[in-house]
Amino acid sequence: MDIKAGHYKARAIKGMEHYGESGTGTLQLTIELNVPALGRSLKTFLYFSEAATPYSMERLRALGWSGSDLRKLDGIDANEVEIEIRSETYEGKPQKRVEIVTRGTAAKTIDADAFAARVAALTAASGKPV
Repeated sequence: MDIKAGHYKARAIKGMEHYGESGTGTLQLTIELNVPALGRSLKTFLYFSEAATPYSMERLRALGWSGSDLRKLDGIDANEVEIEIRSETYEGKPQKRVEIVTRGTAAKTIDADAFAARVAALTAASGKPV
């Protein structure tokens, strides 16, 4: 089944998490997500490094986890979340990436005129030209 890129609603499947380590040694937590619109489940990977941990924790909180012990993910299936599925190339091979959208990762589209006007206002305020 080909998975179409886009935004979907999903919920974690309790008990289907996997603790591991990436090939580069970065700690990772794999979460299985039920995606009703696709009629299947998909995996998302949360990474735990100095830079990535705050974002992974934010995604766990979005799913409904409110604990402090990562060995006990009670509530991880409490909330429906928005996910983004997109195509990427990794090590020369196409793959689908599934990411939980949070306020830290959400982006909304604006038209080019509004974008240009806002950038112009920012650069005018700083005194530096575009």
